[in-house]
Order: sequence, then C-alpha cells, then structure tokens
Amino acid sequence: MFEDKFHISKTTEIIDNFYEERLDLKLSNKKYCLLKGIVKDNTTDYPLYEVCIKITDCRNNPIVHLFTDSKGFFEIRYPFPEQIKVIAAKSGFKTYSSDCISIEEYGKILNIRLQPIKNEENIIIGSVKDQCQKPGAFVKITLTSLIQKDKIYETYSNQQGMYVFKGIENGVYKMIFNSPFYYPYYCFLEINRCLRIYNLDTIYLKFRNLKGTINGIICDDGIGIEDALVVLINANINKAIDFTYTNSEGVYLFYNLPIGKYYVLAKK
Repeated sequence: MFEDKFHISKTTEIIDNFYEERLDLKLSNKKYCLLKGIVKDNTTDYPLYEVCIKITDCRNNPIVHLFTDSKGFFEIRYPFPEQIKVIAAKSGFKTYSSDCISIEEYGKILNIRLQPIKNEENIIIGSVKDQCQKPGAFVKITLTSLIQKDKIYETYSNQQGMYVFKGIENGVYKMIFNSPFYYPYYCFLEINRCLRIYNLDTIYLKFRNLKGTINGIICDDGIGIEDALVVLINANINKAIDFTYTNSEGVYLFYNLPIGKYYVLAKK
C-alpha cells in the first residue's frame, strides 16, 4: 500500500482584465492497495488470458475491472475500500465470485480457478408469435432426439413468447410446438460443435378454430341446486339450441358455441 496526495482543482476561467478567482485544494491521503493473482483452468491447470476481473464492494456495487495477460496474471493498484468482492468471467467457463475479502496494508494475492462448461452443452433461444404478431405465451416446446428417442427436453414460452433450452447435447432433433390455442407445429434442428448459442428464427403459430363456452351456477339463497334443468337460448333467433342439468353443486356448462348472443333459462 502507498499513499498519494496528488489532486487537481476544478477548472476556472478569467473573463476580463480585473477578474479575481480563488482555487483551493485540500490534500488528503488516498491509500492505494495492491490486488494481484493468476487465473487458471481448473481441469488443465493452464493459465487463462483475457479473463475479465471485476472488483465490487461487498454489496456488489462495481468499482473497477481489468483483464488477465497472456500468462493469466492480473495486477492493479487502486484506492479500494477495506473489503471487496472479486468476480472472474470468461466465455466457456463458469463465473467465479469470491466472498467478501479484506485488503490488508501489504495488499492481497488472489489465485482463481475457473471450471470449464461442458463442450456438449449448447443454448437454444427463440420466440413464438401468432398470426397477429402477438407473443405466443405458455406454448410447450419439446425437443426429441432422432437418434436417442428417450432423450427429450421440454420447456415453455414466457409471456413475451420467448423460450430457452440449456445443456443440449449435439445431435439432430425434432422440435414440436404445442398449445391449446394454436395448431401444432414442428421442425427439425441440428446441433453441432460449430456454435454454442443457437438463435432460432421466430415461429409463427396458427390459431385453432376454437369456439366459446358458457358456464354458471343455479342456486337458491346461495345454495347450489342439483338436477336443475338449464336451457340455452340463442338470442339472435330467440330459440332453444341445447339443454343440460346441474350437478350436486348447481354447476352447468355449455361448450362449442359459435359467435353469437345467448341467455339461459333454469327450472327445478
């Protein structure tokens, strides 16, 4: 650790021949601590270059970052707080993060080992939309290997229609999209060692020809009436088109109804 009393004042401007200005500086000690170390591959013990080393405070607020050199070394002098955290990241490796560590007066040596991500692990990301360009939410997406039939991966699209698969092994897959609101869709996908991240084109799903339902409860003073007759009336032609009976809780349901206006009659 060393101390530095070098400071720079603010900038001022003389605007005329008789202009007066005052510039004061308060010199206070800044304590610069040394942090250094080496980053290696945990499986091969080889040093790793261009690893991003980020230093934060103990609440994960960023302070500064740097990169390892060709031999895996990093070194920085900086006015760190008394305690810091260190994060190390490199493509193809799992991210390292330290506990909250103290920077002593004589500095800190921190040696880091990064665990490689398995080569066969791939990431697939894509999106689903309907014919109206709206996100296809909660669509089930299934990946089935054409070689190993028992190898199946499943996920669902989120509310924005996005989906992600992780840990996918190399191979050829059949990709199936299923939803109660859309017709099924399938395509084929080949995963190989050329890419680790597969960004797929948007899949557009066609709406099913779904019809409506009408349900309700027939009750007396808040108590469901069992075996009550419920008649469905098409209000457009004012004619009965269907009937049913309530269950023990007074519940009834009509389904497969085309677009139109309806009302019900009930009798016990």
